[in-house]
Order: sequence, then structure tokens, then C-alpha cells
Amino acid sequence: MIRSATLHDLGAIQRLLKSEGLPYEDCGSHLQHFLVFETAQQILAVGGLEVYAQHSLLRSLVVATAYQGQGLGNTLYVELKNRALSMGVEQLFVLTETAIQYFTKRGFKQIDRGNAPDSIKNTKQFSLLCPQTAVVMRLSIPG
Repeated sequence: MIRSATLHDLGAIQRLLKSEGLPYEDCGSHLQHFLVFETAQQILAVGGLEVYAQHSLLRSLVVATAYQGQGLGNTLYVELKNRALSMGVEQLFVLTETAIQYFTKRGFKQIDRGNAPDSIKNTKQFSLLCPQTAVVMRLSIPG
């Protein structure tokens, strides 16, 4: 079941992100735009948005290793994209080192780091937490 994350979920979300090598330090600041995929009181997948008017950073999209390949990540991605669209977001951005192919299949295009809007450049993900080697990708929505 997909549901909105709560403050009670923060520890489990941070542990999952950390276990998969993703930045977790600031996710509590954006928890109101995080979703979890849960069964039997266990969080199997998580994803979130940082929303800045018409731009949004899609972040922390991860599935626990034991549950990968079952479509949970894509289900969360579609729900996050729909929520972004309902909030008036026109472009989704993602920073990744390992999921370039995943996001390319979903229509994202690689862009130069310098071409990201200031709202995205000023996020902790962009400026501090993700390495400079992370690829920046953009998707215009609906799309």
C-alpha cells in the first residue's frame, strides 16, 4: 500500500536510504512530500519530492534490495509524478549516479549541471549531499 510518510516513519526511511547508499540527512525537512510503500508495517520502498513552484526535485526513490524488480519503484514514481503535476509542477529533476537508464526509460533527459534552475541548484541534494559526479536529468510534465 502506498501512503504519505509520517514523522513516525522518518527513522525507517533514513535507514532504508542509508542502506542503499542514498543521501538521507535532510529528508525530514521534506517529509510532507514523501511516500512510502508499506506492507505488514514494513516500509519496502520510499520516494519524495522537493517542490519549488513549477520545479521539483524527485529524490530518495529507493526499494529495499529484497523487493527490487517487483515494480514497487515504478509504482511510487508514477504516484510522485502525478502528485507533482497536481501541485502545478512543470519540470521534474533528478540527480543520480546509478539510475540513469531507469530515468531515461521514463523520459528524463540529461542536462548540464549549470542548466538546472536556481531552485534546484540551491537544494542540499544538489549543493551538498550528492557528489558533483551525479548526473542531472529533467522531465517536462505531463510527459
